[in-house]
Amino acid sequence: MEGYKFVNKCGIEIEGCWKEIRTDLVPDASLHDGTHFETPFALHPVSGQKVALFGELVSPPLSKIEDIYKLIDENWPDYLHSQCGFHIHISLNSVGLYCHCMSRKFYDNFLSAACSWGEKFCPKDRLFWDRLNDKNRYCRKRFIPDAQVVCKSKDDARDRQVRATHFNYCFGQHKTIECRLFPMWQNKDIAKEAVVFLINFFENYLSEITNPDAPLIVPDEMFLEEPLEKPEITQVILKEDDNIVGELDRIKFKPLKQQLEKMLFRAKKKKFVIPSYNFFCEKRKNKKIIKNAVEFSY
Repeated sequence: MEGYKFVNKCGIEIEGCWKEIRTDLVPDASLHDGTHFETPFALHPVSGQKVALFGELVSPPLSKIEDIYKLIDENWPDYLHSQCGFHIHISLNSVGLYCHCMSRKFYDNFLSAACSWGEKFCPKDRLFWDRLNDKNRYCRKRFIPDAQVVCKSKDDARDRQVRATHFNYCFGQHKTIECRLFPMWQNKDIAKEAVVFLINFFENYLSEITNPDAPLIVPDEMFLEEPLEKPEITQVILKEDDNIVGELDRIKFKPLKQQLEKMLFRAKKKKFVIPSYNFFCEKRKNKKIIKNAVEFSY
């Protein structure tokens, strides 16, 4: 995004009900059949068919904060209810940055920051605090990135509990991290503040840890076609005179390979290994793909 170092683009999802017929809404399970709204349907002026006025409006990926503000101003719903959510998708500039945000430290820091933000911008908003404190079934206080990141579609996560968490790591589907914490507010300016808060949180967190000596964790099964229950893990210590070309050639996922190469050569002339860095290669055994994870650590 313009003016930001680590966040690439941002998209938003707005749930609610509108007075006028729209053609850009998609159905959303949390809105059920629209019975929460006083006037959930209208007759199409041309076809005469009953048309839903409620649903979810999904923005394209946006690279300017001003464009996000404009979209919110022009598309905020006329009617809301307690189950409506304001979801924010964040894409990052590299796979490595994405992996950094899959740590428990990231989530714990976010919970603390979100609490402070809520006390400032919506201290008495029950909907926000219910979502933060695990009292809303569409936004659970669970941290399960490894289960989410391998889902390539919503059908892969039929159980709502897989996706309906504070963060949904939908790398397999959108290459983004979806924040589902925020409700829909009557005051759309709070939604704008939520977008700025989330983007700044990613930027601040990544700026503190992205340095040559920071650990980079690539989650199990992130780059495999199928999840595996029992990965084979070995630990390798590389020194300055070791030949790493053979190991690098085994990596099939190009972005991951390039990132490992950069980290290795940045630390040359040292007796080193890359901190907590897992990378994967494929082997054939009994006509099944199994994973061999080689772990580097200081």
